Amino acid sequence: MNNLKDKYIILIIVTGLIIATIDFILYHHHSISDSLKLIYILLSALVIVLYINKLREENNRQRNVKHFIFNIMDNLPVGVMAYNWQGKLVFINKACQNLLGISHTDVVGQSVEEVARCFKANICASIVRFVLDTGKSVHDQRISLKTGKDKELACRVDVYPLVDHGEYSGAICIICDITAELNYNDLKRISDIILRDMASGVVAVNNQKEIIMFNQAAEEITGLRAEEVIGRSFHEVLVNKSNRDCLLCEAVHNNQKIKGEEIWYNINGKEFCTLNTAEVLMDEHDNFLGAICVFQDITEFKNRHDVMIKQEKLAVVGQLAAGMAHEVRNPLTAVRGFAQLLAERHKDSNREIVNIMISELDRTEKIISDFLRLARPKDPEYKETDINQLIEKNCAIVNSECVYNNITVCKNLAGDLPLVWVDEDQITQVLLNITHNAIEAMQEKGKGKLTISTFYSAASNDICIEICDTGNGIAKNKLAKLGTPFFTTKSNGTGLGLAISYEIIRRHHGRIEVASEVDVGTCFKVFLPVNGA
Repeated sequence: MNNLKDKYIILIIVTGLIIATIDFILYHHHSISDSLKLIYILLSALVIVLYINKLREENNRQRNVKHFIFNIMDNLPVGVMAYNWQGKLVFINKACQNLLGISHTDVVGQSVEEVARCFKANICASIVRFVLDTGKSVHDQRISLKTGKDKELACRVDVYPLVDHGEYSGAICIICDITAELNYNDLKRISDIILRDMASGVVAVNNQKEIIMFNQAAEEITGLRAEEVIGRSFHEVLVNKSNRDCLLCEAVHNNQKIKGEEIWYNINGKEFCTLNTAEVLMDEHDNFLGAICVFQDITEFKNRHDVMIKQEKLAVVGQLAAGMAHEVRNPLTAVRGFAQLLAERHKDSNREIVNIMISELDRTEKIISDFLRLARPKDPEYKETDINQLIEKNCAIVNSECVYNNITVCKNLAGDLPLVWVDEDQITQVLLNITHNAIEAMQEKGKGKLTISTFYSAASNDICIEICDTGNGIAKNKLAKLGTPFFTTKSNGTGLGLAISYEIIRRHHGRIEVASEVDVGTCFKVFLPVNGA
């Protein structure tokens, strides 16, 4: 409407100018001075009207811009309050009204202190006054305030100065409710603590099967560090080093939880067994987010289980041996006696056959004795022993055999070994069994190197005797069977020597560990507790 009136006024003035000009040119009935005055007045009126119109247009533009800005701020999802240079509230948006539980009609025009009292946050008034006085912004101030419903909120406040033509004209205060954020952070902190202190390993992957979580127990079980595996493929880190296809893939494919799966791993030379549970992670819209695997290290349990099975087998062997010993030994004694008589009577070529009979009967007698020793082991007679001296005696016994078979003996004996409580005869038997096995393993190559080492571990308070050879090695699928009665890798072995050795070390509260690689060699480690008795 104002624009239309302005156009009419301009049109009238222009028309008057045209008429005055025509009158001046055609009729000259007025003096020149009067005509020029009239034209001047009309031109001045035109300029004034145009200027007033320009001012009105600028005011309208500024009003539209201000309305547009306020409309934007009114629809922001965070609380916004604007103060003039006097500290009077001139604007509060809808989000801030809803957050604080107040109406703009109640607070607009009030001072910053009066507004702050409405939500019991005097610190907020101090911050706004600081910005108004100094012109400096204040960021990320955490405050607690109460709404009109007396509900306490945790908020983050940012206050910025408003600048108009280089001068500070007020301040704008932005308030964000961070109660949910703090609750989330608290929940995340609690869950992180739970995951960190869990005895079970936890591995989570995203929808690309990339590892996004690897807790402390997972690090301890696998020997891998979280920073080494986060972001890497689950297949690359774990699946490719296990004896099973991807458990998580199976859970995803079947869209179901998988429980109680045993998986063996070999990571950086460390072999261990885990009991695993895998489950798919979905969002509220059933979109696939990833999967999680929870696992426990059951290696020790599996080893104890294997030992228990071996002990059960030994018990069966014991029963067999006890029953067979008297039944077989007596006839053997009689047969051997007759064989000796035949050997004395026959001095001809038949004597060689008889000697073979006696040798085989002696071998049978030894197997029966081993049977009995395994089935009814003698209780150790403990005494303080220097293991290094025991090894020196063992080396003296096998030295000639090593020289004969072109085998070099190397000894790396620790000088600070504590004395241990053991049965010297039984430990000597163990050392001789393992050493003879090592020599026989290297005989086929025609040469070799036998290395015997000792060291003490203060952490576990035990000593270790390490016997390594450069023989043909043992296949991995046979390593787990070592120590089982009648299992042997030798063509002429009985499988009782190592079984007896394992039983002796078990009775000394120690353990035997074996590592081997085909065509490279085998290494036996015998651990004995310092206070074994």
